[in-house]
Amino acid sequence: MPPRLPKTFRERWEMWWQATLPGERVQTRDPMEPASHLDQTTQTRISLFPEMSNFLRSRFGLSRETDHQWFPVRPLGKGGFGGVAVWEKRDSLGNVVEETALKQSKWDLSLALPDQQHNAREGAIMYQLNHMNSDYIVFMKAFRCLIDPENTGATWRFYFEYCPYGDLGRLKSRYKAWGTYLPEAFLWRTFHSMAEVARLMKNGKFRELNMESAPTIPCVLIHSDIKPPNIFLGYHAHPKSPWHVYPVVKVGDFGLASLTNHLDPRNPQSFVKNGTAWYLPPESRAKEYRDKYKEWEDPPFDIDGATSSDYKDAEGKPDYSNRKVDSSHNVWGFGLTMHELLTHQEAKVFSDHVNAVTEDEYNAWGRNTIPNLVTKKDPEYSYELRHLVRRCLNLKPSLRPTVEQILEVTGAKIKEYETEVAKITRGATDPVTHAKNTYQLPKLFFKENEINNMPLGPHMQEFGWDDRYLALFAFDEDRYAAPVWGPIQHPNRPAFARYYKELMQQKEEKKQNANRKRVQNTMDPTAVDAAPPKRKKLSEPAQRPKNPYGQSKPARGKLAPNRDKFTRKPPTRRQGGFMAVNTNRGQRAEHEARQQPQGRRLDSVDRALLALRTQASK
Repeated sequence: MPPRLPKTFRERWEMWWQATLPGERVQTRDPMEPASHLDQTTQTRISLFPEMSNFLRSRFGLSRETDHQWFPVRPLGKGGFGGVAVWEKRDSLGNVVEETALKQSKWDLSLALPDQQHNAREGAIMYQLNHMNSDYIVFMKAFRCLIDPENTGATWRFYFEYCPYGDLGRLKSRYKAWGTYLPEAFLWRTFHSMAEVARLMKNGKFRELNMESAPTIPCVLIHSDIKPPNIFLGYHAHPKSPWHVYPVVKVGDFGLASLTNHLDPRNPQSFVKNGTAWYLPPESRAKEYRDKYKEWEDPPFDIDGATSSDYKDAEGKPDYSNRKVDSSHNVWGFGLTMHELLTHQEAKVFSDHVNAVTEDEYNAWGRNTIPNLVTKKDPEYSYELRHLVRRCLNLKPSLRPTVEQILEVTGAKIKEYETEVAKITRGATDPVTHAKNTYQLPKLFFKENEINNMPLGPHMQEFGWDDRYLALFAFDEDRYAAPVWGPIQHPNRPAFARYYKELMQQKEEKKQNANRKRVQNTMDPTAVDAAPPKRKKLSEPAQRPKNPYGQSKPARGKLAPNRDKFTRKPPTRRQGGFMAVNTNRGQRAEHEARQQPQGRRLDSVDRALLALRTQASK
């Protein structure tokens, strides 16, 4: 059982002294331009909002003694939770010695611990997962709760290990854009890694999140947000490992995770519609879909301490309306992730299919959600892989395979691949043909932008990616990519580059029209302000506003402090001022318009006078 959280973790209240810097938008550029001249620490490929800009310019926040050694490199993503950026620690010579993915999110009472509201539930869960020493879970280095001195709220900061190769969602989108399926060996390895995490989440020794006393019964960790974007690709495995050519798959983003068991009074109500809607299992969806199949026949089961005999009404008939959420919830999430990697089908399409399944179709398909899992890959994926994924997507939680059953199948397949790779290492020959074994794991294009080197596959039309969709894909891919990688070089680049240019032109025209409309509203003589600003009469020099240097505002014509220009005097009669005699009315109105103080918005009186003088001059 993991030890109690140390005091330094539970009580981390620090002043966020540099979190509210004046926010200017970080300079941006067109992703199609070369990136050789850019400063990687300040230039990005996305218009940063002030909060993200402030986040990148704030201190690292881990320790005042070492914060000066950490520097922001680039943002990795932004969502409703906050933002994520990669930071580098450099020595005195400027060499990178450590990398960290820093996640910043707003304080939320619903995501805080019950008796320690300044601590995040995700931080407490990640702290316990760290003690399980799993290679397939993103490691959390530290956690901080930072206090904003100007606002009443707080901000959480999570310091995770950096996964340099993105996530499965990004990898799937790239292969889909190239019209190619992922290699089966990598899919088996991915499925086995996720099953190992599911086993730890089911059988791990977790402490109650209030950290006051250990639970009296085992708990199951429910992730609640399993999807390809939350499964990351870390560094390669050990060089001696047969799988060193592939990145290590790591499950992360436990922000919505929670511990539960079959005696939890909040179960299953707290898991309903908790997570991304398209990836939710049927038992956690909206009521109209959740109640649709609860009356369907359900075989006896015994999962996570709860048996089918626990779900009976007063007459002894099966009643699964309040069935508890268990580890089968995670099995659905990992199975749906594998389904998306195999078929490249978007989760929304499959979710609509799940909601529309009827009882007759369910029984006709062998009591399953889909009749058969097939793709147009040539050669097709093995039956064992497709059948296992199909079993994980059963509408009935009790009919899904257990974590142990998944590990048994994936583990056997992993050993087969390792045996083949071991033959290459030993230089073994086939005992029948006496030919040297030349088997090797298929290549996976996952590093940086090496996807540009992969040939275009034959499934572009099947996936339905037109030029306009590719333009949006290229824009999304280049948003958070490192500038040194260069832009995405798709074989259809000339086609979608044209659409990309059109999208940018439409965006620029929309921005110009908004600015033009704003100027027209400002200069429109007929527009009347709801509340025109009141002018202050500054008769006495002492009443004049003070400048930033603490001195009273200087009189007209005199040199202001630290200024190299004189303030202009009002134009005299000889200079063609408002009271000049030899100027006609048109010149007079035009000159008055130029003499309006800069930065001050015209009120209704000014507009009316200007309109009358302009009409009179005509």
